[in-house]
Amino acid sequence: MKVGTLVMLVVAAGVVVSGAVLVVRSGAAPAPTPRTVLLFPDLKARAAGITALRVRGAEKSTVIRRAGSAWAVESKANYPADARLVSDALRSVLDATVIETKTSKPDLYSRLGVEGPDSPGSTSVLITFEDAAGVAASLIVGKRQWGGGADATAATTFVRREGEETSLHVKAELRADADPLSWIDRSVVDLRPERVRSATIVHGIPNGIVPPVAFAVSREKSEAGEFTLDPMPSGRSLKDQFVLTRVANALSGVTLDDVAPAAGVDFESPERVTVTYRCFDGLVIEGRLVTRDGNAWARFSASYSPAEGQPEAPPEVLGTEIARVNTALAGWAFQLPEWKAASLRLKPEDLLAPEATAPGPAEAPPPPGG
Repeated sequence: MKVGTLVMLVVAAGVVVSGAVLVVRSGAAPAPTPRTVLLFPDLKARAAGITALRVRGAEKSTVIRRAGSAWAVESKANYPADARLVSDALRSVLDATVIETKTSKPDLYSRLGVEGPDSPGSTSVLITFEDAAGVAASLIVGKRQWGGGADATAATTFVRREGEETSLHVKAELRADADPLSWIDRSVVDLRPERVRSATIVHGIPNGIVPPVAFAVSREKSEAGEFTLDPMPSGRSLKDQFVLTRVANALSGVTLDDVAPAAGVDFESPERVTVTYRCFDGLVIEGRLVTRDGNAWARFSASYSPAEGQPEAPPEVLGTEIARVNTALAGWAFQLPEWKAASLRLKPEDLLAPEATAPGPAEAPPPPGG
């Protein structure tokens, strides 16, 4: 090869390298990024028409159906579902993207938790979305982990589309809980303590064969007003200075452990407990508690009872609150956590310090010579 030709080739190579460096530095031709692949590419077109969600695990299952804009848990007598939870579940599947394909061997599915809920020892959950045309998406949800792709904080999940052999690693935190109660807003009543003017607890039925046990705690002012006990037995003292406040605060943060139609629970039982909480603004919350199969069940309702100087009809905001509470609670019985039920069925003796015992007679001195 001639020397001139060799020099020309070296110069040409240098130009190519220099050009490549210039392109990288300028960002004019960025490296191609991997194409985002949705787990269910066709689901977005059907999302607005989803009318049912089925979730099935090894031991539990639930069906949630839509009626208009509301969702109801079919396996809990159509108690309202938390629409936000349903929406989040659908959104997580809609936005799920494939990170990589995994095993297609059934004997390896259990390592990823995608063997299916019918398999022995399975921890997976099958989640299915349906519309008027049938199944829109059906997915076996397996183990979850954190970190996928470039985002080390992203939630990722191993899944397998039902009917397919190939398992997938997807970028998504999929909600797949087969317990019907996990789709319900568990809040029942949440009465702010500063609103409470009085609380009355009655055990038994008024005018019944056994006289009811009843007491009330009340105060005159909401600003740092101290509660008093009525009746306060003569010669007795309270267990501590906060015991009456705990009674007054008992309707704060009431949640459910289970729910059932109220018609199936006998709230007329002679052993029932009736609680009545009256607020400074005229709001009244009444509840009844009974014990069934060792569990505490309660029902609640709201009304308006104006105190002296208050309007005969509730203000608009309070009237709206009362209507909302009754709409949400009417017709339902709620199983309460035992610790909360215990605070709603206290008796006067539970609030009082033990009676002081009278000192016994002084011991007689021994006889002389004894």
